Amino acid sequence: MRSLVFGLAALATVCASNAPARAGFIVTVSDQVTANPGGYIYEYTLTVDALSDLSATDFALDIAPGADLTNISIPTGWSVAYTSGDSLIYWFAPLDGSFDVSPGSSATFSFTSAFGPESKAYSSFGYNSGTGDFAFADGVVASPGSVPGVQPTPGPTALVMLASGLPVFLGWGWARRRAVQLDQSHSR
Repeated sequence: MRSLVFGLAALATVCASNAPARAGFIVTVSDQVTANPGGYIYEYTLTVDALSDLSATDFALDIAPGADLTNISIPTGWSVAYTSGDSLIYWFAPLDGSFDVSPGSSATFSFTSAFGPESKAYSSFGYNSGTGDFAFADGVVASPGSVPGVQPTPGPTALVMLASGLPVFLGWGWARRRAVQLDQSHSR
């Protein structure tokens, strides 16, 4: 009985070691933001890990509408979809896979904007044309989100609070003024 258990354990170990390992889509995105007199230079490096089973075929980044991106760089062979006023910039490789970011390599994307950095979402699509496997990766990086030196406009809640406090302030001022007038009339 004991040898049967050891035999089954040995068989399970051999079978498990011959099973193919699957890594999936392993991608990282690093960001670098540099302030300059014309605004901010945003640079992103998308790296596909050497152990990844999938290549990166696109890179999408949320941005603030009105960020008005300029000096957009595109990796060799890729295209970009962006129009001023969009809330997303989208870079993509050709469908034939000839310029995908393959495992063990990286691609750099960049642009300039007057808007300062905020945390915003990114996503990338991984695909293996040989197996048809695909996956998505997403995360958060610095992206154009605010205009330097511009304070946010108060929302409706802040305006309601201000409006409800105004009568109290005016009433307090009126009561104080009335008290001073009464006090002066009694002292005469």
